[in-house]
Amino acid sequence: MYKKLFIIWAVMLLAIGLTATIMVVSCQDREKANKISLEGEGVQIPPVSEETQKSLRIVVAVLVSPKDTYGYYKELFDYLSKKLSSPIIITYRDTPNEISELIKTGEFDIALTCSMLYITCHNTGNVDLLAVARINDQTTSRSYIIVPADSSATSFEDLRNRSFCFTSYHCVSGHLVPTYILAQQGETPESFFKKYSFTGAHTDTIEAVARNFVDGGAVSSLIWEYCNHKSPEFTSKTKVIKKSAPFSNPPILVRSGMGTELKNKIREVLLEMHQDMNGKEILESLMIDKFVSVDDSAYDSIRKIKKLVDRKEKSVTGQS
Repeated sequence: MYKKLFIIWAVMLLAIGLTATIMVVSCQDREKANKISLEGEGVQIPPVSEETQKSLRIVVAVLVSPKDTYGYYKELFDYLSKKLSSPIIITYRDTPNEISELIKTGEFDIALTCSMLYITCHNTGNVDLLAVARINDQTTSRSYIIVPADSSATSFEDLRNRSFCFTSYHCVSGHLVPTYILAQQGETPESFFKKYSFTGAHTDTIEAVARNFVDGGAVSSLIWEYCNHKSPEFTSKTKVIKKSAPFSNPPILVRSGMGTELKNKIREVLLEMHQDMNGKEILESLMIDKFVSVDDSAYDSIRKIKKLVDRKEKSVTGQS
């Protein structure tokens, strides 16, 4: 059982007693089709108090369990609330589209989400980079291609005409990068794999591969390494056959319209968190060295990857 797993820059807890259901349908509707579901008991998000003028609104992407997400981030949010002398209202959203809508309408102050969403929303002028997590002295991570431990596959090519699972269509490590690797070879997921699916969470991808529901999968190196270090129940039943080139970790975003004084204060609290005894303990529990400043150019490599993948998809569909 996973004890703690973080989303993007931290790993979230995976519930016990999961029931696996594999659903393979048309490859055209990538968001909803080909979904591998590993669902446990339903949980309720803890109730949120009414917003006040002094409250900070934090939007968080939920990839596994709302209850586990809340429990995992609670110490971090409590720390921010105390240091900023402000109550915090937490909003959980399941999909990038839902979070994107909150960003476009300015209904948030801080966002913990994915790099792809930042790239998509950057041109709207509604978000600014706040910080990024440094983990193992690096602000980058990779996409891992994994297979069952007893698989005969030793390279990505060995997965041709086999079954494969991505994490999410909007995920850099769990979909964009492996699709880019295929595009460089003149391939697409449709032409390369016999069938492919989406699990919706890195931990579910790891378990799907470990349980031999699929022949291979793509996950974040941060999550696989954390699981393998802390609780290798499923990672021990998988092996990594390919590691992508490094790309920047997901950033913490802030509403661009926020007052400069408050924005700087939040940044200061995050960047100095590792120098505070309580803050350092929280970071260590998340396996984060510290938060550091980040420049928009750090995400240019992901932009280039996305551009090539989009161009390949358009050539396949006949779009101009």
